[in-house]
Amino acid sequence: VDERVTLLGYTSDPKAAEHAVQFDDDGNVTRGYRGPGWDHNINGQEFEIVRGLSGEAVQILKKPDETTIRQDLQKLYDAGYISLAVVLVHSYTFPDHELFIGSIAKSIGFTQISLSSQLLPMIKMVPRGVSSTADAYLTPVLRSYLDGFFDGFDEKLKTGDLETARVEFMASDGGLLDLDHFSGLKSILSGPAGGVVGYALTSWDDNERSPIIGLDVGGTSTDVSRYDGRYETVYETTTAGITIQSPQLDINTVAAGGGSCLMFRNGLFLAGPESAGAEPGPGQTAKGGPLAVTDANLLLGRLIPDYFPKIFGPNEDQSLDIDASRVAFEKVAEEINKEFGTKLSLDEIVYGFIKVANETMCRPIRTLTEARGFATSKH
Repeated sequence: VDERVTLLGYTSDPKAAEHAVQFDDDGNVTRGYRGPGWDHNINGQEFEIVRGLSGEAVQILKKPDETTIRQDLQKLYDAGYISLAVVLVHSYTFPDHELFIGSIAKSIGFTQISLSSQLLPMIKMVPRGVSSTADAYLTPVLRSYLDGFFDGFDEKLKTGDLETARVEFMASDGGLLDLDHFSGLKSILSGPAGGVVGYALTSWDDNERSPIIGLDVGGTSTDVSRYDGRYETVYETTTAGITIQSPQLDINTVAAGGGSCLMFRNGLFLAGPESAGAEPGPGQTAKGGPLAVTDANLLLGRLIPDYFPKIFGPNEDQSLDIDASRVAFEKVAEEINKEFGTKLSLDEIVYGFIKVANETMCRPIRTLTEARGFATSKH
């Protein structure tokens, strides 16, 4: 989008406040910028100056052209794109141009329009842009799931017209949101956040005031958190190299869970980050899946097949297949002993993988405790 907006004034100016543009109560300029540079007059042209949401003076050098934008968006829509993220440099304080583009996109037929100025009006453009893109990608998927959820209930429950009950959703910051305000960006860590709120309400003792460590081990990851009488919130997180700006409970996630694949590679025992997933699942499900942490626990006797329903195998009518897990581990054991020239037993190798997985899960615990000066033993 060819739009040009700049801020008047220099942050390095020691007299920035004294030189700043002044406005009256209606937002009209009463005095131009008095510091270095120009304000109203650039290259002989007169430019509009408005007061931004942050109180900064915003100079509009070029407004977006409606015809050009409509043509470009129509091309995207005709190509099959229905979800759009809009990110402009100074929209955190001057959102008008983003709102203008959003209105055009809506009139064309885009079903999801994520405006960075409405999602998180913060200065940093790149994280704001990545976050808006994530919202544009996730929200349609989330809405599709929620539509299926509400199909099983009275229609009034979705519209909020049902007085006897209401539906609210857990957000990543531990709060509750109604359907109209729930979006993909706000739901990224909603599951782990629900766990934090749950154990905080059930395990915290106001008299003892002993801090709590939360350990949420799932199929592909482990979420670790800490509660010390208040919820710890962060506003920027980086996961797998992607920085997201959104209020979230401080939850550290590592790629190690029950479905994390176990591999021997370059002389190292590895647990994750690859996952066996739900299909085919770990090797014990008798569907030809890879070795996973769950297979190791099965061979070590920590999982009892008789306690599980017969829902595994190609026809989903078999018990956990411990023989499949053993055969797969024997192949890995042969490779390991050949590599090192040792005669490690199968149990030693299996337990070695478990220790690697445990260490991976322990790292975020140390990050939230010892790295911050808290004794883990006091939790």
